[in-house]
Amino acid sequence: MIGARALGLDVGAMSGSSNKTVDEKYSEDGWRSNCPCNIGYAGETAIFPTPPRFSFDDVCKAI
Repeated sequence: MIGARALGLDVGAMSGSSNKTVDEKYSEDGWRSNCPCNIGYAGETAIFPTPPRFSFDDVCKAI
C-alpha cells in the first residue's frame, strides 16, 4: 500500500471480503490473499480532506 501511494496511486483496503472466496476465484498458483485492496486514481470528490492536526505543544508537556 505504501509503495502504491508513493507512486501517486490511491489505495483502500477492502474489509469484509471472504479471503477463501477471493483465493478460489483469483489464485491459480497457490498464492493466498491477506488484505484485498482497491488501487487506482480517485476522483476529486472521492478524496477526503486531511483533518486538522494538533500542534506538538497542544498534546505534549514537559515533566
